[in-house]
Amino acid sequence: MLNVEQRRVYKYVQEILVENKPSQRCIDLSGGAGTGKSFCIRACLQLAAQTSNSSESIIVAAPTGGAATLLPNGRTLHSLLKIPAEDTIWTFIQDLSGPALGDIQDRFVNARLLIIDEKGMVGQARLSQINRRLQQARPNFSHLPFGGLSVILAGDWRQLPPVKDLPLHSQNKGSPPQMEGRILYELFNISIQLTEIQRQRGESNRQFRGELERLGTGEFTEADYDRWTTRDLAKLSAEEKTHFQNYAVKLCSMKKDTRSFNISHLKALQQPCFKIKAINSKGAGTADSATAKGLPKELVLCKNAKVILTVNLWTESRLVNGTKGTIKYVVFNENEAPPQHQPAFLLVEFDQYTGPSFLPDEPKLVALSAVTKTWILKGTVLSRTMYPLMLGWAISIHKSQGEAFPF
Repeated sequence: MLNVEQRRVYKYVQEILVENKPSQRCIDLSGGAGTGKSFCIRACLQLAAQTSNSSESIIVAAPTGGAATLLPNGRTLHSLLKIPAEDTIWTFIQDLSGPALGDIQDRFVNARLLIIDEKGMVGQARLSQINRRLQQARPNFSHLPFGGLSVILAGDWRQLPPVKDLPLHSQNKGSPPQMEGRILYELFNISIQLTEIQRQRGESNRQFRGELERLGTGEFTEADYDRWTTRDLAKLSAEEKTHFQNYAVKLCSMKKDTRSFNISHLKALQQPCFKIKAINSKGAGTADSATAKGLPKELVLCKNAKVILTVNLWTESRLVNGTKGTIKYVVFNENEAPPQHQPAFLLVEFDQYTGPSFLPDEPKLVALSAVTKTWILKGTVLSRTMYPLMLGWAISIHKSQGEAFPF
């Protein structure tokens, strides 16, 4: 079922996994929306499952949780490689030690290939961090780029650029980590471009395929624009408009812009709302959710609230950063009420969850409890205990990168 371009990728992966050729492969895989990048990656993972004794001969990662959840066993780069959220582009990433180093070495002991999706959001400094982490993860090959591991960078350059970093193809000078990342990107000397549209095949979709291509290249016409405006919110039927406003996800340029939209939808549920406050160690109360590894300072919830998981809990069952869910039940211990006390647990229905349900007659239901995360600030270990959730009616554009939406 693979086309000619996809078969080139598959052949290289076959050489890496099956034919055991010694040379390291660095592959730059590009393709617009619908050209079959994800399908090609899944075919490679199927090959690994059929030919390898290890389920992790191929490891898949992406910059965002939303993109990672769309691929089997996908993980965010931060979680997979233990990259702290507070690391900047100006200094090289600090080496791991102790249990953290042992964990990442165990994770990559059987790895032969790392596939990174949504490469457009991977900047030069991030590629430097990836390289240094893989060199630590594979100490016997630490003298080689990426620890001697073959790497595929997959994605579409026309999508979102990296945050506060230089794109991989940039020629600007940048910081030392960025300059290292630029040199590393030059190693990706195998370039494969997927051009055949797979998702919108057939004569009936010919117009839509053309519109997507012209939109992606900025060459759309007045006729395209006129056709698109027929779907303007003001021109929709009352039924369509109500459905769109109730169920569509709003994408915002900044995180702060999501708050009012989320709160308005929370109020519209007309359910009793409650506030959950994080339990912080001394000095941790001012940390934002990025520093606290995905745990917010406080959270307002109610029954039927739309939420998004902000940490990886059970990768194999798709409970990962970016998984969407709905609050179904809230359980407090006796004589404990908010906001002085956190709930004993929440029962959340996660759409993509594949594990056993907490209640047999209600599928995809997960009993979620608060988690504790630690980080180091100026030599002091800080901690926060909190529910790893955020409201999910509105999210930032970058967090949405790679996600599939029904609208």
